[in-house]
Amino acid sequence: MNLRVAFALTVTLLLLLFVGCSEEQVTQPEIGYLASDYPDPEVLSPEENLGRIHKAADTPITDRFIVQFRPDVVDASALAGSLAGKYGLSVPTFYQYAIKGFPARMSPETAEALRSEPSVLEVTLDQWVRTVAQEIPTGVDRIDTELNPFAAIDGVPTNVDVDIAIVDTGLDTSHPALNIAGGRTFLGGLSFSNFMDDNGHGTHVAGIAAARDDTLDVVGVAPGARLWGVKVLNAAGTGLVSDVILGLDWILARSTTIEVVNLSFAAVGWNNSLNNAINNCVAAGLVVVASAGNEGVDIFGADGTIGTADDVIPAACPGAATISALVDTDGLPGGLGAASTFGPDDSFATFSNFSASSYIDNPVTSPGQAIDLILPGVDINSTRLGGGTILASGTSQAAPHAAGLFALYIAENGRPTDAAGVAAARQALIDNGPTQDSPLGLATANDPDGNLENLGWAVEPQLVSDVAFLEFSAPATVFPGDTLDMRVRIANVGNVDITTPFQAWIGVQGTSVELARATVPGLPAGASMLRVIHFNVPAKDLAVAVN
Repeated sequence: MNLRVAFALTVTLLLLLFVGCSEEQVTQPEIGYLASDYPDPEVLSPEENLGRIHKAADTPITDRFIVQFRPDVVDASALAGSLAGKYGLSVPTFYQYAIKGFPARMSPETAEALRSEPSVLEVTLDQWVRTVAQEIPTGVDRIDTELNPFAAIDGVPTNVDVDIAIVDTGLDTSHPALNIAGGRTFLGGLSFSNFMDDNGHGTHVAGIAAARDDTLDVVGVAPGARLWGVKVLNAAGTGLVSDVILGLDWILARSTTIEVVNLSFAAVGWNNSLNNAINNCVAAGLVVVASAGNEGVDIFGADGTIGTADDVIPAACPGAATISALVDTDGLPGGLGAASTFGPDDSFATFSNFSASSYIDNPVTSPGQAIDLILPGVDINSTRLGGGTILASGTSQAAPHAAGLFALYIAENGRPTDAAGVAAARQALIDNGPTQDSPLGLATANDPDGNLENLGWAVEPQLVSDVAFLEFSAPATVFPGDTLDMRVRIANVGNVDITTPFQAWIGVQGTSVELARATVPGLPAGASMLRVIHFNVPAKDLAVAVN
């Protein structure tokens, strides 16, 4: 009589490789443009506000101007008051640090007359800008932030000793994940001490840069860095360039405290006043980070020339470190993660702007031309207005990854004190970043301009081979003496190609007894291979391990 025997298999996998494997207040009147000057924001939930394409500021600006004085003007306040009286203007506020001058409503004819004043450098039309939309998030994981000793991600709060200004829609001042030091609101010439976020975008950006390492929600690139909320965008995510400059003016007055400035918004059309304000911030040692924008176009527009009406700002400003976006869905290189709405895993995000050319006076040298770095910007999990977390995508999300990296750089190397120091910090991050065509880079070569900006990285990139067991299948029941066919899928989830053959074997669990072995001829980074391993079933039950 034949006796059927159930063969019990306990399967684990071990692959052996034989290869090297309290905040100062600004004295400014609380008056200015009317709130009705802004498009009325829709009443939306935080998810709707953050996940949608932000409401366009469709109303053309024809009567708002930025008056910029010459740098040798000594008393900007007195001159602003004098010109206001001469031309019958209401000038409730003025610029004195980022630039010297004032924003005001006036006719084009008055603007032209002001241009002839000897103390006036230029008068430019104002513009609308808008946002460009405790687990370790994939973006933080992708750039090896957890390996950076100054990030010190271990679930125990040790705040990074750097200050980051988030120029955006404000911050959720009650969110427990954010270490908020202070802030200010500038909207339509108004100045308020309350900088509470009413959109969600600024809160999300802030969490990417610096959410606390406290075992709750998510952790940021520079965990617990002090955050300053500079609210220049309203509940619909729109604002004025003149308000952005007021925000930069406020930040520059605190340049001995604040070290990094994040600008996650965009407008189309060159604005020299904004460019000068950014340059003056940089001259004081502030690192200014800008998102590239989400239109899938060149930041210099179709003409490829800086200083023209189709430029994307602040991305096109040479003083800013401009950041494009990549897709990463699993926190690892190799392209093995799921595809996203904006492209496959480890690819250039389809919405991200790019740069086919640079400028003569670019203070850094980047293989991405006018783009410094590319960083994760798709389905990034970060802090949500009202508490908890939410996913969002955009170069708005890529930029604060870079802001966090600059904070880590400053924590290690000290803050820059001038434009040369800022350029050195930018160049250091560019030079440290893995190339797009390296094993740590993009699995899909789809950078639209062919200028491959390096990835931002939190530590010196480590090249490692890392083989993992992805699939296993075998018959549930076999007979003694049968040949068992075990199907295993082996993947190289590291960032180095394995060019030397390595072995996978089956052994007796808890012993050194080997039953069968298969040779894998090598495996490129990101690739996987299906192997069938055969072995003869013993004559009695035996616990077996796949090694």
